[in-house]
Amino acid sequence: MDAAQAYAQLSIWSKATVGVNPWEFLTDQTGGGGTSNITLKELLGMGAGDYGSGVSASSGARYGGRGALDVIAYNFKNNWLEATIQSTLTGVGFMAAKKLTRKPRSMANKMLKQLGVGTMVRI
Repeated sequence: MDAAQAYAQLSIWSKATVGVNPWEFLTDQTGGGGTSNITLKELLGMGAGDYGSGVSASSGARYGGRGALDVIAYNFKNNWLEATIQSTLTGVGFMAAKKLTRKPRSMANKMLKQLGVGTMVRI
Protein backbone atom coordinates (compact mmCIF):
# COMPACT_ATOMS: atom_id res chain seq x y z
CA MET A 1 0.00 0.00 0.00
CA ASP A 2 2.88 2.36 0.66
CA ALA A 3 4.03 2.12 -2.96
CA ALA A 4 0.51 2.88 -4.22
CA GLN A 5 0.24 5.86 -1.87
CA ALA A 6 3.65 7.17 -2.94
CA TYR A 7 2.69 6.90 -6.62
CA ALA A 8 -0.66 8.61 -6.00
CA GLN A 9 1.06 11.52 -4.24
CA LEU A 10 3.74 11.73 -6.94
CA SER A 11 1.05 11.76 -9.61
CA ILE A 12 -0.85 14.58 -7.92
CA TRP A 13 2.20 16.80 -7.58
CA SER A 14 3.66 16.02 -10.99
CA LYS A 15 0.32 16.94 -12.61
CA ALA A 16 0.35 20.17 -10.57
CA THR A 17 3.89 21.15 -11.61
CA VAL A 18 4.82 19.64 -14.98
CA GLY A 19 1.28 19.02 -16.20
CA VAL A 20 1.59 15.27 -16.79
CA ASN A 21 1.59 12.12 -14.67
CA PRO A 22 4.91 10.43 -13.78
CA TRP A 23 4.61 7.80 -16.52
CA GLU A 24 3.98 10.42 -19.21
CA PHE A 25 6.82 12.54 -17.82
CA LEU A 26 9.31 9.68 -18.10
CA THR A 27 8.14 8.20 -21.41
CA ASP A 28 7.24 11.42 -23.27
CA GLN A 29 3.77 10.04 -24.05
CA THR A 30 1.63 13.06 -23.31
CA GLY A 31 -1.05 12.41 -25.90
CA GLY A 32 -0.81 15.75 -27.64
CA GLY A 33 1.20 17.85 -25.24
CA GLY A 34 0.25 21.41 -24.58
CA THR A 35 1.78 24.67 -23.52
CA SER A 36 1.86 23.69 -19.85
CA ASN A 37 3.13 20.13 -20.20
CA ILE A 38 6.79 19.28 -19.73
CA THR A 39 8.44 15.88 -20.11
CA LEU A 40 11.86 14.66 -19.05
CA LYS A 41 12.93 14.50 -22.68
CA GLU A 42 12.12 18.19 -23.11
CA LEU A 43 13.94 19.14 -19.91
CA LEU A 44 17.04 17.34 -21.16
CA GLY A 45 16.84 19.18 -24.47
CA MET A 46 15.83 16.24 -26.66
CA GLY A 47 12.10 16.76 -27.15
CA ALA A 48 9.90 18.56 -29.63
CA GLY A 49 9.50 21.45 -27.20
CA ASP A 50 13.23 21.55 -26.51
CA TYR A 51 14.03 23.84 -23.58
CA GLY A 52 17.69 23.74 -24.52
CA SER A 53 19.83 23.68 -21.43
CA GLY A 54 18.08 21.27 -19.11
CA VAL A 55 16.28 21.83 -15.84
CA SER A 56 18.07 25.06 -15.06
CA ALA A 57 16.70 26.74 -18.17
CA SER A 58 14.75 29.81 -17.16
CA SER A 59 13.97 30.97 -20.66
CA GLY A 60 13.52 29.20 -23.98
CA ALA A 61 11.99 29.34 -27.39
CA ARG A 62 9.04 27.10 -26.60
CA TYR A 63 5.60 28.73 -26.41
CA GLY A 64 6.44 32.39 -26.49
CA GLY A 65 9.83 32.30 -24.81
CA ARG A 66 8.74 30.58 -21.62
CA GLY A 67 11.37 28.23 -20.25
CA ALA A 68 10.99 25.08 -18.18
CA LEU A 69 11.13 26.81 -14.81
CA ASP A 70 8.68 29.45 -15.99
CA VAL A 71 6.19 26.78 -17.04
CA ILE A 72 6.65 24.84 -13.78
CA ALA A 73 6.15 28.03 -11.74
CA TYR A 74 3.06 28.92 -13.80
CA ASN A 75 1.59 25.43 -13.33
CA PHE A 76 2.31 25.41 -9.60
CA LYS A 77 0.79 28.87 -9.14
CA ASN A 78 -2.41 27.77 -10.87
CA ASN A 79 -2.67 24.27 -9.36
CA TRP A 80 -1.24 24.37 -5.84
CA LEU A 81 -4.55 24.63 -3.98
CA GLU A 82 -6.22 21.79 -5.88
CA ALA A 83 -3.09 19.63 -5.49
CA THR A 84 -2.92 20.34 -1.75
CA ILE A 85 -6.55 19.32 -1.28
CA GLN A 86 -6.11 16.18 -3.39
CA SER A 87 -2.91 15.27 -1.57
CA THR A 88 -4.52 15.69 1.84
CA LEU A 89 -7.60 13.66 0.91
CA THR A 90 -5.43 10.95 -0.65
CA GLY A 91 -3.39 10.70 2.56
CA VAL A 92 -6.54 10.46 4.68
CA GLY A 93 -8.03 7.88 2.30
CA PHE A 94 -4.95 5.68 2.39
CA MET A 95 -4.78 5.95 6.18
CA ALA A 96 -8.40 4.79 6.45
CA ALA A 97 -7.83 2.01 3.92
CA LYS A 98 -4.80 0.77 5.87
CA LYS A 99 -6.82 0.63 9.09
CA LEU A 100 -9.77 -1.11 7.42
CA THR A 101 -7.60 -3.72 5.72
CA ARG A 102 -5.21 -4.36 8.63
CA LYS A 103 -6.55 -7.82 9.53
CA PRO A 104 -6.77 -9.22 5.98
CA ARG A 105 -3.29 -7.90 5.17
CA SER A 106 -1.92 -9.39 8.38
CA MET A 107 -3.41 -12.79 7.52
CA ALA A 108 -2.01 -12.61 3.98
CA ASN A 109 1.44 -11.70 5.31
CA LYS A 110 1.34 -14.67 7.72
CA MET A 111 0.47 -16.95 4.82
CA LEU A 112 3.31 -15.54 2.73
CA LYS A 113 5.67 -16.08 5.65
CA GLN A 114 4.59 -19.73 5.89
CA LEU A 115 5.26 -20.15 2.16
CA GLY A 116 8.77 -18.85 2.70
CA VAL A 117 8.46 -15.60 0.77
CA GLY A 118 7.47 -13.43 3.73
CA THR A 119 10.87 -11.72 3.81
CA MET A 120 10.64 -10.75 0.13
CA VAL A 121 6.93 -9.93 -0.24
CA ARG A 122 4.61 -8.04 2.10
CA ILE A 123 1.10 -6.77 1.60
